Amino acid sequence: MRIAWSPELKLFAILFALMTLGLPVASGKDVAMSYWTDTYVKIAIMTFAIASLARAPGDFALAARAFVLAGMLVAGVAISNAANEIGLVEGTRVTIDRDIGSVLGDPNDLSLVLLFPLSFAVALVLTPRTGLLSRGFGAIGAVLIVMAILETQSRGGLLGIVAVLAFT
Repeated sequence: MRIAWSPELKLFAILFALMTLGLPVASGKDVAMSYWTDTYVKIAIMTFAIASLARAPGDFALAARAFVLAGMLVAGVAISNAANEIGLVEGTRVTIDRDIGSVLGDPNDLSLVLLFPLSFAVALVLTPRTGLLSRGFGAIGAVLIVMAILETQSRGGLLGIVAVLAFT
């Protein structure tokens, strides 16, 4: 497999190198190293992996469906948690596995995570040459994801829904 290399990836590599070179001169070396190992390295690996794997239009279509499916699964858990009153914050705001320190344990983070597959679901619905099955899949995904975002009661999530729908 050949790694895709574009001007955008070159800029990303320069940014990543600058962040790496900045580690020794950071005022909080332990915090900087923690962010670098916990976040930036993963972002770099996934950026190059995704850029190399999706090369043909069919690959992008498959990735869009996979993102929507993942969003539907997360939304399903969120809706189930809301219906069963599991892990609620402030008595009404849904989370996922807050008690074990999950990344989705904050309602605002959960709604942010759900906005990404929502945009792909809306794209599946609105793309002209998409088949009926893909449009239906996207519509069901969009409805489930919007329901889950509404259960988080996140103002940012609501603004994100407006932004996704207004951009279309």
